[in-house]
Amino acid sequence: MSFLKETFYMNWRSFNRQAFNPTVIKHRQFDAHVATAKHCGTHWLKYMLSHEFSLHYDLPPPQNIGDDSLVGHTKTPPLYDVLPQLAVTHSQPHYLMRIPGVLDAMRTPRLVVMVRDIPAIMVSIFEKTKGEYIQQKYNMDKNVTDKAVPFSRYVRGDVSGKVRLEDIWGLMQFFNSWGAIIKANPGKVHLMHYEALERDTLDELRHLLQYLNVDIEDSILRKAIDESSKDKMKDKPDESKSQFDRIVNERKKHYADYFSDEDKAFVHDVCKRFLKYDLGYGLPFAPDAKTQ
Repeated sequence: MSFLKETFYMNWRSFNRQAFNPTVIKHRQFDAHVATAKHCGTHWLKYMLSHEFSLHYDLPPPQNIGDDSLVGHTKTPPLYDVLPQLAVTHSQPHYLMRIPGVLDAMRTPRLVVMVRDIPAIMVSIFEKTKGEYIQQKYNMDKNVTDKAVPFSRYVRGDVSGKVRLEDIWGLMQFFNSWGAIIKANPGKVHLMHYEALERDTLDELRHLLQYLNVDIEDSILRKAIDESSKDKMKDKPDESKSQFDRIVNERKKHYADYFSDEDKAFVHDVCKRFLKYDLGYGLPFAPDAKTQ
């Protein structure tokens, strides 16, 4: 596809997702919105926060990884008024939020954004959707096993958006949209990185709760972290949702090893052209880059 067509589709999709999606502006009854890119620890963070609130406020613990009773969604707010009202979302922000001063003027909720290195997200999505599911997304006959979608095909994604599966194009849009909000509102958005949460979970949770003006002692945070291990989360799937929303405790190899040299060149090239805000990661697969 030509650069002009790629640019058109990227701009059109970005416009549709940001001009007609006033999620934060519309749902201002919450104390905070936690916007996460897909497959960057959304269930993990939500589950840890749910256990923290359960222990701190002496409330029933979450029943599964999709439980909205303690940390909710815009359509399913927390059940208990005593709790900080948090809504977890994958939404992109409205263009109005790029105007300096708008967040204060409209009294929007506090904003938390969590991201992960784009190539790592891509590997996670592929590992959880490969097989029949991804074949259906790419309109392939699920009964023809020799037409399984290869990783290199998924890497190139679908810039037009016709394939309803998050890919490199959608991830760049998430980074760009929230990056613009962070730039326009310095100090107003709490940015989190999945890799930092993995390295020092306790410290990252402390910083998050400080931003949310919630005071919870470290002993409770440690218990919540322990209850939210991948092994324990695997035993608490949300049976009402897709199997691809469940926790998979599997890491066969480093994510960078999934990419061929041609894949890496492609990812680096499209990010160089379209990724406006890398949110601290740098360009993927740059010659001098270090993988997480």
